[in-house]
Amino acid sequence: MASPTQPRECLVTKQDGKGFGFCLRIEKNEVGHLVRSIEKDSSADRSGLKDGDRVLTVDGIFVDEKEHTEVVDIIKKSGNSVTLLVLDEVAYENAKRKGEDLSKLSKTSAQPVTKPEVSQPPKKDEVQDSGPKPRICYLAKDGGSYGFSLKSTPGTSGIFLGSLAPNGIAAKAGVRDGDHIIELNGNNVENDSHEQITQKVKESGSIIAFLLADKETEDYFTKMKMKITADTATLEHLPSKPRTVDLKKEPSGYGFYLRQEKNRKGHFIMEIDAGSPAEKANLKDYDRIVAVNGASVETFEHEQVVDAIRKGGDKTTLLIVDQKTDEIYSKAGISPYLYLQELKKPEEQKEHTPAVIPAVTPAVIPAVTPATKPAAVPTPTPEKPATTPAATSPDPKHKPRLCQLQKGTSGYGFNLNAIKEVPGQYIKQVVKGGPADVGGIKEDDILLEVNGVNVEKDAYEDVIVKIKNAGGNLTLLVISQEAYDYFKSQKLPVTSSMADPLPKKETTPSNSEKAPTNKAKSVPEPIELAASPPPDVKSQDKQEKDDDTQL
Repeated sequence: MASPTQPRECLVTKQDGKGFGFCLRIEKNEVGHLVRSIEKDSSADRSGLKDGDRVLTVDGIFVDEKEHTEVVDIIKKSGNSVTLLVLDEVAYENAKRKGEDLSKLSKTSAQPVTKPEVSQPPKKDEVQDSGPKPRICYLAKDGGSYGFSLKSTPGTSGIFLGSLAPNGIAAKAGVRDGDHIIELNGNNVENDSHEQITQKVKESGSIIAFLLADKETEDYFTKMKMKITADTATLEHLPSKPRTVDLKKEPSGYGFYLRQEKNRKGHFIMEIDAGSPAEKANLKDYDRIVAVNGASVETFEHEQVVDAIRKGGDKTTLLIVDQKTDEIYSKAGISPYLYLQELKKPEEQKEHTPAVIPAVTPAVIPAVTPATKPAAVPTPTPEKPATTPAATSPDPKHKPRLCQLQKGTSGYGFNLNAIKEVPGQYIKQVVKGGPADVGGIKEDDILLEVNGVNVEKDAYEDVIVKIKNAGGNLTLLVISQEAYDYFKSQKLPVTSSMADPLPKKETTPSNSEKAPTNKAKSVPEPIELAASPPPDVKSQDKQEKDDDTQL
């Protein structure tokens, strides 16, 4: 008799420039590796994954009893697609309660779950190689009209483009008579009325980006049971393209700074040195790096991009967009990383296989506070790869907080409490408007660090001494009880690098060969709590709260 516990096998394929479309989590008071935050219409959604599913195997490897970070690593190494064997929440909990051996559930017992409307969808590459594709068309006018009319047909859903002006803007942009409008400026409008689309065209001003499909393309996608989306479209009609740049490092580096600005999305090339490899490759300030050696870095933190470039050794290949190209792709609602799909020939794909880190686990990436740029050209030294510990939740409520306090006439404005025979200290009686309150300290916060020194296991009296010896200035790392329990349940240490960096004071680069590295010892900056960058990666304090690294 077959077991009532029937797992499902789900094949999930990575989206260009993105991840698999779901998060993998472990949660307090829950057992197993949980599937969460499934993106609508993503590969994960189409594969049949459900919120609360427990992952049993990854590409045939039983993972139910493995550590969470190990499971994440297995998925990361799976490439562009991964096969998951999962159980729904109720079946999993029942099996655990009955003591069933889940490792004996093989793939042959799995019941694939597919959605009828997109049952067993083909891979995107199959559509691109063998059939017609939708088009992304970018229309920009300078006065006058776009040279098209909006049309609707009784009994037929959707709005279509017609009455194209010969040599008009629309015709030159790749629009064809009878095209069905799928998206307008990156937003799906298939269910919009004629009036709604007319209004959106007017509101768009002098620039519009359409995702369009002619009848042949629509018929083909219907036959293949595929949904028409921007990541299945050809980009050949866009007026500006991303570009690939091959750089060979010289003794002084690549000759540019990599900057990540807090109020601007992306990783930008800045301050290009004269005669450097970057200048010879015609890189410009505010060129944005989309991919490094074939792998998308758009979702990476600053240190991760630096590490990706560093791993290339003495040469690296960057996918770059200038500001104009970036604006075009942004208007269309697509990533410039999709350009690689059309750019690469099969033999090139073997050489530069994209390896985007999948978005399968929430992560808090340690923030990096740059030091000051040294005036002298750094002497090349052997590179040592840096590793960055990552926690597993990006939820702001799970972040520790760095709080800077200046002692007032009545003290710091809080009491420190401890429970006998229980490690740790707790914040109590935060005075409203006092230094602690102003600095961001909250009632019942757990104290982790005092001026960069971990005090979790210190005796209460020792912590008091450290605070008194601070000289009137304190930098405390604190965390809520809920967040502290969360990290401890995952056996992850909490450090100041997980917190948002404190605002930095302006510093002036030194004219000597040594960069100033010592801050006032009573108020250490977050950089003193994190690992120092490798010798060949020098940091620059140029812009408040920005990450800026010389390469």
